[in-house]
Amino acid sequence: MNKLKGSFAILVSATLGTACGANGLGTSRPGAQGQGGTSAAGGLPGPGDGGAGGVLAGAGTGGASQAAGGSTAVGGSAAAGGSTAAGGASGGNGGSTLGSGSSDSTWIDRTTGTTAGGMPWRDVASDATGIHLVAVTTVGTLNPDGNIWTSADGGATWTNRTAGTAAAAQYWKSVASDSTGTHLVAVTLFTGIRPGGEDVWTSADSGATWTKRTTVNSTAGGVVGPTVASDATGAHLVLADGDIWKSDDAGATWTDQTAGTPAAAQSWADMASDSSATHLVAITVDGDIWTSADAGATWTNRTKGTQASRLDWQAVASDSTGTHLVAACAPSVAPAGGLDQGDIWVSSDSGATWTNRTQGTAASASEWASVASDATGTHLVAACAHARANDIWTSADSGMTWTNATAGTSASGQEWIVVASDAAGTHLVAASIDPAPPSDGITSMPCCFGDIWTN
Repeated sequence: MNKLKGSFAILVSATLGTACGANGLGTSRPGAQGQGGTSAAGGLPGPGDGGAGGVLAGAGTGGASQAAGGSTAVGGSAAAGGSTAAGGASGGNGGSTLGSGSSDSTWIDRTTGTTAGGMPWRDVASDATGIHLVAVTTVGTLNPDGNIWTSADGGATWTNRTAGTAAAAQYWKSVASDSTGTHLVAVTLFTGIRPGGEDVWTSADSGATWTKRTTVNSTAGGVVGPTVASDATGAHLVLADGDIWKSDDAGATWTDQTAGTPAAAQSWADMASDSSATHLVAITVDGDIWTSADAGATWTNRTKGTQASRLDWQAVASDSTGTHLVAACAPSVAPAGGLDQGDIWVSSDSGATWTNRTQGTAASASEWASVASDATGTHLVAACAHARANDIWTSADSGMTWTNATAGTSASGQEWIVVASDAAGTHLVAASIDPAPPSDGITSMPCCFGDIWTN
């Protein structure tokens, strides 16, 4: 995840309502190259070990939240973790079954006109097949929800899995899954309205029931996350929330991997995992890109001292091996003055070096909100919001070139907050938090409530 999986910070409060903010657009960074981009090499070595940190017992206090109905999702091939292979859950009768929505070009609004329409979506994810999807909402004022929804038919219909359970009315922030959609993990955002920290919940039955596993208190000065990632089996989970936490028993217990190290107390914006949770990548707000090649035991700052440092990083994704990575940043004030563009960067060496692939192209200067990758790192997808045109862009050559996939369709102009991909990069799902404004330029709905689309 990231700053609400988007290029701006939003807090939807049960008492304060909603507030949206956006960064301005920038101009080219001095000395930047064109299409090929600027390569940023190296970085400083990370800590020698992950630090003691301790273990959080997984008993939790929430117990198991039962939502009626549903069956275990059907499997699929392993996909990359994090933004690439998150999600998946079967349908059922835990909530209301929804209609098919409206379409334009290859993108279909799946939730408009249904009980899942106009929701304060915060994250969405896909299993390896693109059939089993999972999405989370936060708590809003005009359309309060705060639930976990699943689809077992590629997004055609959606079921509210947590309504009427202990997992309902939560400020959900991030969700991830194994490659089959059977094992899910979701985490809440601590808003300060209620006592406590960020709660971690898991499901072992495709979202039919949920168990609160633990509560994590962020060590960062400002909480932007939390964000969570899963390996292909759902046994190995990673949580970034100030420190980076790891679970090797499907969420039953958690270990702080970064306490007492340079990677501790960071404002993590997003993270991703390969299919084994061995190779991890995480980004910080207005900071750097960090990687781990030993399941999170040690971390290396890969961009410190390079042109990829101190950018307004928003999202990151990984292929299934952790070799091919993609990260997106929003426009921001450069450390030396002026503005940095909002661009998409890629790495083909597990994060050792990074290249800006959109600089000097039509895809530059965008408020990138989310990125996703297929299992090979060949097919990429990115979504932007609060830019000159809010669109979804795709690449079929590992980020070398980018195509606007929604220009001229009703999917253009949405305030995209998150996008996810199946293992092949052919089935995509995206969530918006604002409808496109009508022709008179007046937004037809208050900020931060939107729909789920698929292609």
